[in-house]
Amino acid sequence: MFSCQPMFTNDGHAAIHAYQPGPLISKCASDAAADLGSKESKVTNDLVLELQSVLADKSNQLSGTESKLQALVEEVAMLRRDKETP
Repeated sequence: MFSCQPMFTNDGHAAIHAYQPGPLISKCASDAAADLGSKESKVTNDLVLELQSVLADKSNQLSGTESKLQALVEEVAMLRRDKETP
């Protein structure tokens, strides 16, 4: 992986005059953006998975509530019929 480091002279000392900021900074910025994009992508993926899980739970809860409501509606209809018949 590319490392954002300054250039060095032949004697091993950092050379500010030999440092070329243009392409190096661009490369560092693009690497940082790629890393950030990767992290954002993972966070986004994690959020999507969490939302899908919550949605599935809520859907199951709604199905259960609908079943209970339907049973109560049927019970009310039955009680009305029983009340109306002598």
